[in-house]
Amino acid sequence: AAPAVESDRKYIFLVRHAESVWNKMLGGHWRSAPALLRKRDHQLSARGLLQTQQLRTRICERKASMKTCENVSEVALQDFYANFFGENGLTLYSSPLLRALQTAHRVLDPADGWGRIQLMRNSREWLHVQLPGLGVPIERDCLGEKGAIGDGIARRAERCDPGLHGLSTRVDHGDCNTQWWSAKCESRAELNQRIAHLWDQLGDCPTAACTLVAHSNVIKHLASQLVETSPCVPELLQQASTRKLQNAGVIGLRCIRDTKDESWLVEDAVCMFDTDFERLREKGGCCSRRSASTP
Repeated sequence: AAPAVESDRKYIFLVRHAESVWNKMLGGHWRSAPALLRKRDHQLSARGLLQTQQLRTRICERKASMKTCENVSEVALQDFYANFFGENGLTLYSSPLLRALQTAHRVLDPADGWGRIQLMRNSREWLHVQLPGLGVPIERDCLGEKGAIGDGIARRAERCDPGLHGLSTRVDHGDCNTQWWSAKCESRAELNQRIAHLWDQLGDCPTAACTLVAHSNVIKHLASQLVETSPCVPELLQQASTRKLQNAGVIGLRCIRDTKDESWLVEDAVCMFDTDFERLREKGGCCSRRSASTP
């Protein structure tokens, strides 16, 4: 176990899950909609599985080349990468939703030296779209599947994805031993309260750095809250509050402790491992999303 750290600086890394079959459907593959609407908590698509392999490779290559920084920008990022690789201890967190857990296990593979994964219910995706007039949630990918509670979360994931070898022995499901998803849509006020609690939890992690694998809306709304509290807002954090991180994208946050109330404020923010936000393009006079991943 990594030693507990008391410091005035902390690094928090946010990873968006790779593309899911639900993401793929929303990207234009509508024929899959009827089948997906009958299920909950969807898994990664074939493209998403490839994205996890690509990100894992970039992470391993970066770790191998840590001692060689060829330009000023690389040197400036050195602290972010050093802390990502646990130079001063690292805690791994993941949303309990299948696509996030698949991404966490496949990208941060124990074969590469990564440790246990702690599930965090507050990092689940925002359930907020419902059928008009019926109040029935339509975002089936935000609802937990029957039996996916406690150790059933990892067991179900292993059944859905045979590539998740050893996941059950690696996951700490203590925060998800009861129903962790919302059965009804969350209001924006409820989401804001949950995200504020999530930030407090990340700040309370016992190590100098932590990594959370979560979802686009969670990352975007967290960034929005941090923009409001940080006295000097980094440009990239401002972008993160209005744009979605690409699938399998990584943002690093360097945080300093507020001496007034002991909260954590973002001092700097960077995209890592050659990832970025979803790209925007003009179409018919309107701005629509496009990315190396899907929306």
